[in-house]
Amino acid sequence: SLIPTLVVGTTGTITVSDNFPAGAQLTATPTGSGWMCTPSSGFPIAGPVAISCTRATATNSSLTPLSLNDITVNFRPTATGGLSNQATINPGVTDNVPSNNTSNTVSNTVINDVAITKSTSQADNIGQNRPYPYTLSPVLTMGTTGATITVTDNVPAGVTITSAPTGSGWICSPSSGFPLAGPVAISCTRASAGNATTTPLSLNNISFDFTPTTTGILSNTASINSGAADTNATNNSHTVTNTVLNDLQVLKTVNQSGFLGIGST
Repeated sequence: SLIPTLVVGTTGTITVSDNFPAGAQLTATPTGSGWMCTPSSGFPIAGPVAISCTRATATNSSLTPLSLNDITVNFRPTATGGLSNQATINPGVTDNVPSNNTSNTVSNTVINDVAITKSTSQADNIGQNRPYPYTLSPVLTMGTTGATITVTDNVPAGVTITSAPTGSGWICSPSSGFPLAGPVAISCTRASAGNATTTPLSLNNISFDFTPTTTGILSNTASINSGAADTNATNNSHTVTNTVLNDLQVLKTVNQSGFLGIGST
């Protein structure tokens, strides 16, 4: 939003300008009550693009700044990295304080970031030849993915996959032939997604059942590829490690603690 005000005095025709930078698209005509703005067609328009809004003269005789009505500019960032922008105002007459005729600089960092975590229903020790589920939790932290998002999980030897991977909106393989002894390459794809907020968007969990068949350390990694440049690749994979055990124990008790009588049972 551009927020023009008349601090005091009388203007001529007022002009607000905003030289929109490269790395962004203007998606609609800038609008504001009392303002006429260009460009007004041909959207989306890739920056750099010169925005110009004009309105009739205004007068303010008080010492309370008079709002000239906000101007809303809708845009879509198209390149990752820094995005900075300023607006200027021209009152159409001599301005005695031109230092405030240029707005503050609005700076943002444009990111594309997907992430994934992986978990089992039981942390640490798990039992050999016992069934457990793996859950893969992909999210879109912010930005827009490519046309196809891909989650992969190379399940290692020593594990049998006992069910098809499933998740709302995902198409996964393999989808038949279970149980499948590892190593098994699991791949799940889904359509593009977008998230303009700072709250991560769930891409819906993927789950499948497995049985560890060999004792020892079991490590498994899931990865995600957004189909677009990712500004934070460090969270694109996650590894879960369990120890597979066969373990039994025995305890011994007596029906009376402490002293026992000789010859008693």
